[in-house]
Amino acid sequence: MSRAGVPQATILRRCLEFHEEDPNRKAFIPSEDEQNPISFKQLYDYSTALSSWFIENGFQKGDVILLYMTNCWQFVACCLGAWSAGLIVSPASSSFTEYGNDVLDLMKIFSTRRPTPQAPVRIDMERDLVCLPYSSGTSGVPKGVMISHKNYAMMLSAFVRKQDDDYKSLGFEKYVPPTHALAHLPFYHVMGLFGMLVALYHGTTQIIMDKFDLKTLLRHIQNYKLTTVAVVPAMALMIADSPLLDEYDLSSLKIIACGAAPLGTAIVDRLLERLPGIIFRQGYGMTELSVASHIGSLDTPEGSVGKLMPGTKMKVVAEDGRLCGPYENGEMWISGPQVMIGYWNRPDQTKETYDSDGFMRTGDIVYYDKDGFTFICDRQKELIKVNGKQVSPSEIESVLLAIPGITDCCVIGIPDEKFGEIPMAYVISKVVTEEQISAFVNERLASYKRLRGGVKFVDEIPRTSTGKLLRRELKDRHLKLMEKRYRSRI
Repeated sequence: MSRAGVPQATILRRCLEFHEEDPNRKAFIPSEDEQNPISFKQLYDYSTALSSWFIENGFQKGDVILLYMTNCWQFVACCLGAWSAGLIVSPASSSFTEYGNDVLDLMKIFSTRRPTPQAPVRIDMERDLVCLPYSSGTSGVPKGVMISHKNYAMMLSAFVRKQDDDYKSLGFEKYVPPTHALAHLPFYHVMGLFGMLVALYHGTTQIIMDKFDLKTLLRHIQNYKLTTVAVVPAMALMIADSPLLDEYDLSSLKIIACGAAPLGTAIVDRLLERLPGIIFRQGYGMTELSVASHIGSLDTPEGSVGKLMPGTKMKVVAEDGRLCGPYENGEMWISGPQVMIGYWNRPDQTKETYDSDGFMRTGDIVYYDKDGFTFICDRQKELIKVNGKQVSPSEIESVLLAIPGITDCCVIGIPDEKFGEIPMAYVISKVVTEEQISAFVNERLASYKRLRGGVKFVDEIPRTSTGKLLRRELKDRHLKLMEKRYRSRI
């Protein structure tokens, strides 16, 4: 079966073609049970059995199924089986374990049914949904994001083209996929789900981790001679500061790719200091973009998320509505085949998200340089308005993380009678004082960016499971505290 023409084929057919080419090739190796891998033939059989079970039990094309489990090969079989039956997969966070044991019911289906292929369900690539993930909700209520078969197929096609282009720039004929890769990012998040599909597409054997553990991750890098690892910011922070790195042979590791949220240069520098010679790449994406619009290349400058994916367009719009030029901050709007169809059962919000030219607003403030590399500044909703001037909390966080002894931080804007809003920092550190922090910041930033709201030391910074800062949670916490103090004085 040819690998050409990804957009014309369903995800299921693309990902399972190795069943025909090399059925005994290992598809998954469970991290906790490495002696019992799952072959591509087994994956095909389990997926087919589940697909026929869905159809025989009255599931109709377009029905939505909720997948609620940790990373495991059963999750993948469910996805492929559901897509084969024309169903829509809505992956949910497995952080709540109330239903965790329900995966045993799947094993009953797998063990009692023969893999009987059903008549293929006709898929409209343009309109039929493949996935219904929910946005992270960092700036409001999570929304169901409608991702079509075409969205994922085109994204996969563009990603593969970019891999080839990167390797051709190094003098190779084409990209040569690794024999093994880690499947440790949560499948319920678009970054983890898409990464798993890319590895299936290449026929790469995936070591599947049901939860993140740094020691286990480092052991797998050493034992399987892994060359590339994807991380989110929280993982990058952990790696940069962990003494465990000295206990493992990580010489095979060549590339660390980071997504889900921007990573400050201070953390990148710490990471590169611990792992000299590593190529560090960032990308930009969101649930509404299937996974990404930008991915860094080997020549991407530090701090940039790279250039646009093939087939993707971008415009940067200033507050007054005009288009921005190079090095000018504005809101990023994206158009491309990976852009979602819209929000599930939210037509008004869908309409508000697009302009008349079909570009989708991202809510992120960015700029691009003369070579087309994009740099993320901050979320538009998270900018702090100090006396009419816009302050990026990410910029202040980058300075804070350059202070030795600070392991994590988050900056928010709090109300102030004189300035309107002022920056305040939540910091994790056992060795640095507020005075030292303020002095460090004051030396490096303009006066209106100073931490006039003070510094609060905490044991934990709230983040989503993929590492995005939950500023809203800290802001709500602060406002409730201020309200409580106000009421106590009445």
